[in-house]
Amino acid sequence: MLSSSLSQLLERARTRFGLEVEVLDATLQHVYPDSTTALGRMIEASPVVRQSLLDALADGRPEQLDDSGVQYQVFPLRRAARVRQATALVAVRRTDRGVESVDDAKAWPELARAIVEADFAAADALTDERQNSRRLLATLRFLRHLVETDTEAELGHAIVQAAAVWFDVDARIFQRDLAGDFVLYTTLPGVHAEEAAKRLSSHWFAGSAEAVRLGPIPEWGQAAGGSEVVLVPLSVSGNPDWVLALIGTFPADAESLFAVLGRIVGSQLETIRARRRDRTRERFQALVEQGGAVPELLAVRLVREMADLTGAAYASLVLNHRGQERRLVSVGTSGDVPAGPGGVPSGWRFAPTQFVCTLPLGEGIFATLDLRPAPRETFAQDAELVTRVVTRVLQGWLVGAEPSLCDVTREPVRPVVSEFLRRIEEELERAKRFDLRLSLVLIDIPRPVSGAQDATSLMQDALRHELRGSDVLGTMNGDRVAALLTHTDGSGSHKVVGRVRRRLGEAASRLNLAGVKVGQAAFSPECRTAEALVLQAARDAQPVSQ
Repeated sequence: MLSSSLSQLLERARTRFGLEVEVLDATLQHVYPDSTTALGRMIEASPVVRQSLLDALADGRPEQLDDSGVQYQVFPLRRAARVRQATALVAVRRTDRGVESVDDAKAWPELARAIVEADFAAADALTDERQNSRRLLATLRFLRHLVETDTEAELGHAIVQAAAVWFDVDARIFQRDLAGDFVLYTTLPGVHAEEAAKRLSSHWFAGSAEAVRLGPIPEWGQAAGGSEVVLVPLSVSGNPDWVLALIGTFPADAESLFAVLGRIVGSQLETIRARRRDRTRERFQALVEQGGAVPELLAVRLVREMADLTGAAYASLVLNHRGQERRLVSVGTSGDVPAGPGGVPSGWRFAPTQFVCTLPLGEGIFATLDLRPAPRETFAQDAELVTRVVTRVLQGWLVGAEPSLCDVTREPVRPVVSEFLRRIEEELERAKRFDLRLSLVLIDIPRPVSGAQDATSLMQDALRHELRGSDVLGTMNGDRVAALLTHTDGSGSHKVVGRVRRRLGEAASRLNLAGVKVGQAAFSPECRTAEALVLQAARDAQPVSQ
C-alpha cells in the first residue's frame, strides 16, 4: 500500500502533467491505482506482456511496452539500495490529457515542487504517530527499569520523575506507617510540602486497588490546594501500603497509564519485600547453624543483630519456664523498661514505639521479645517485616535450646549480656583497627556453700593483683570473672594464666571452694568476635590446683 501523500502526488502528476504512474506487486497485481487501467488489460489479454514483465521483475532490468500505440516505461522497484531482488514494478507513460498545457521546461520544476510538498505533508502526517511510538518505547524502557529496581527508594524516585517528565504534574508517594496512617515518603526534588500535606487522610482514599480522582484539597496549602488530585494505589490487590498522589492538570490517558504502572510498581514492591524477607531469613539461619557451645551467647547475637536491623535502641528476650523467668538478653537502654513480661503470654503487638512478640516453646514454656526505638523515635514500616521473619527463626532455635537455657543449676533470672561484653567488643575493634594484640582470661566460679563469702568478689580481688594498670577487669553473668590483657598475645597470656592459677588456687583453698576453672583465648583470625573469644576461653578452661 502506498501512503496517502504519495497517492496524492501521483494523482497530481497525472492531472497536471499527463504522467500516469502504476505500481504492480510481485504477482503483477495493481497496488496503485485501484481502478482498471490499460496496462492491466494488456496483462490479462497478452501472455507475452505478462511474461515480459515477470522477466523484468526477475532480472531487475527496465522494460518498454508498446501495444496499439500505448507505450509504457517499466522500472523494477527495490526496498533498499543493497537489495538486488526487485519486489515490485512501476509503469509510467505520458498522455496528451491534462487540465493545463504545460511544456517540459515548466513541467519538471513543478514536479520537483510537488515532490517536496508531498514530503513535507508526509512528515506532518507521521509526526503524531512518531510521537506515540517514541512514548511507547520510552514507556517500555521505563517498565524495564522498574522491574530491575530492587529498592523502594529507587522505585519512588523513578515514578515521581516519570509523572513530572511525561505530564508536567507534581507527584508524591505516601507509605502506610505502623499506626495505619499514610505519611509522605518521597516527592520531586525541590518540592516543599507543608506539614498538612505530609499526611494522607484515610477518608480520601477508599483502600481499594482502583485510582481515585479528588478535587482540590485545601488542607494541602496553596501549592497543591488549587489543583486536582488523583490517588493511585501502588498495589496489585486492595489495601495497599503505598499510594501515588498526582497533583495538577493532566489528560485522561495519564490517569489510565499510571493505574497500570501502579499495579506494576505494586508487584515490584512485593518482590522487593519477598527478597528482603528471604535474605533476612537466610542471614539468621546461618547464625543459628554456626551455633556455639554457649547458647546464651548465640541468643545475644541474634537479638543484637535484630536490634541493628530494626533500629531498636532497646531489646530484651525473657524466657518463662512454667512461671520462672530468666532474662536471657538485655541490649541497650529504654526510658520505660518493664520489670518483666508477666507470667501469661500476651501475643504479638506491633506499635510505632514498641514491638512485643510472644513465642510459644512448649507446654507452659514461652519466650517474650521486647523491642523499642530511641526516645521520641518510632519504628519504620520495614522493622515489622524483619521482626516477624527473625522471630520465627529465633522461635525454632529456642525450642531446641530451651532445656540448656533453663538449667536448674542457674539462677531463675540472670542477664546474659553485661557491659563487660561490650567492652570486649570495643577493645577488639581497636585491636583490628591498629593491629594490636589482645587476650582474654576467663574464670568460672562455682556456687559457694551456704554462708560462704562472696566468692566472685574475692576472686576478682585476687586476680587484680596479677594484672597491669592497662588491663581491664570485669564480671560476666555473675559467676564469671574476666580480664582483658591489652598488648598481649597468646604466649604472653599463658604466662599470666600460670600466675593467676597459683593465686586463685590459694584463694580457693582459703574459701574451701572447689571447681574453679581458668581459661584463656587470644585475638586471632579464628577469634575475631567477643562471642568467639568467650567461647574459646570457656573451652580452654582447666581447674586450678588447690
